[in-house]
Amino acid sequence: MERRALRALGARIRDKRDEKGMDGKEVAAAAGLPPSTVSKIENGRQNATFLTLARIAQALGCQLADLMPRELPAGLVPPRDSTQG
Repeated sequence: MERRALRALGARIRDKRDEKGMDGKEVAAAAGLPPSTVSKIENGRQNATFLTLARIAQALGCQLADLMPRELPAGLVPPRDSTQG
């Protein structure tokens, strides 16, 4: 479940990068990150921190919200138990 969410996020980042005509190494350099980190995030193999995503967004010249998947995979967040406060 979580892996699908990470892949969806990575796909959005890759799409935005492609729109900007940048490769992963260029994004990594502009964001001050190792290229392997950007690659792992784009491939859904690494869960990025908020600050890392903010740096990637800045490197791509977009808003952080632009990197978020349009839809999250079903079942990502379990339903809240109404018996717990």
